[in-house]
Amino acid sequence: MWATKCGTTGPQGEIGPTGPAITLALGTVTTGAPGTDAAATLTETADNTYTLNLTIPQGPTGPAAAT
Repeated sequence: MWATKCGTTGPQGEIGPTGPAITLALGTVTTGAPGTDAAATLTETADNTYTLNLTIPQGPTGPAAAT
């Protein structure tokens, strides 16, 4: 077993500059096969611009209607 000795906490540093804004676009939403995993990809298409593509699996077939 090991231990780390810690001293007192130092003062908080200055707040850094605000970073650049990003643009997020929704790309394609695809229906996957039943029983497969959902998936997402995030692709940088230009500086600070991203496209999100989704695959959502189809749900199982429901029960037949009563007659």
